[in-house]
Amino acid sequence: MFDATLVAFHAAFVQDQDDSPYLRDAERYAHPRLLANWKEFFTFALGWEPEDFVRARAVWPKVQRMAVRLHAGDARMTLGTDMSNPWIAPGISLHREMALLADAGVPTPRILAAATVQAADALGAGDRLGRIAAGHEADLLVLDGDPLIDLAHARDAHAVVLDGRYLDRDTLAALRGDVLDPAVSSAALQAVTP
Repeated sequence: MFDATLVAFHAAFVQDQDDSPYLRDAERYAHPRLLANWKEFFTFALGWEPEDFVRARAVWPKVQRMAVRLHAGDARMTLGTDMSNPWIAPGISLHREMALLADAGVPTPRILAAATVQAADALGAGDRLGRIAAGHEADLLVLDGDPLIDLAHARDAHAVVLDGRYLDRDTLAALRGDVLDPAVSSAALQAVTP
């Protein structure tokens, strides 16, 4: 079983870039205290000089090859991000992990299985999670596009089914706080409260 967590390494390797996507994600999705901690103290690259980042980025192709070799060797794979590490924001970092695995050469069906079926099996919960099947929990992500055609479609949430309740895009936006009207946000919270 392996979980490459490429995103944690990649985030450290590109941290010195002013336009780092990880910094933008962290500013949008991470708790402000975590963000402050990452900026001021807790970072894998503490004390790194510009040449250290150059060397780290030069090693990146080797890290990618390791992930592909494990896949090619048919190792069981799960998908994870090591969320508590610097610059790893909830949700978006999982999508970055999938994209990094695809860039490394891991086939999309294998990535999607690692995020669902194999993750549930690794947790010992495969009898109730990770599959669309009778007797499994009804927590589903409904997408606008097919991620097997383009992995980026995994980000295009149309709706979520949570404990058997259908939450449309507007409800999801309200739950994320993207809606400024308190009445809409309150209605969204009521939609997910049993």
